[in-house]
Amino acid sequence: MEESKRQEETATPEVKEEPNSTPLESHGSENALKRQKVSQETTPNVSPAADQPPVHEVVGGSSIRQYLNKNVSYDLLEGLRQLARVKPEDPLRWLGEYLIKASDEQRNKEAQTEGQEADRSNEA
Repeated sequence: MEESKRQEETATPEVKEEPNSTPLESHGSENALKRQKVSQETTPNVSPAADQPPVHEVVGGSSIRQYLNKNVSYDLLEGLRQLARVKPEDPLRWLGEYLIKASDEQRNKEAQTEGQEADRSNEA
């Protein structure tokens, strides 16, 4: 009786081939077949275009990504480079102060640019 139990425990389970499977699918592992079956059961029948992001987000990136790239990325990455070089005792505070300083500098540059443009328009 114990021998039959051992044989049942060590026997490899049979993999039933799906009627719509291709020859490559039928030679895959049991786990791959299970994943495919679960994927087919849980994935609704939706047209390919419905699950794709809008074209304008693929071409130019999402509006959030564009905003971050335009306003945050350069200073954040530069701050992280400096942080890695300096290795301060309180890195989050140091990075925060670095970003505040960068923000202030950016505001000053924008104010100077606006002032110069106003001067040029007054001269004309």
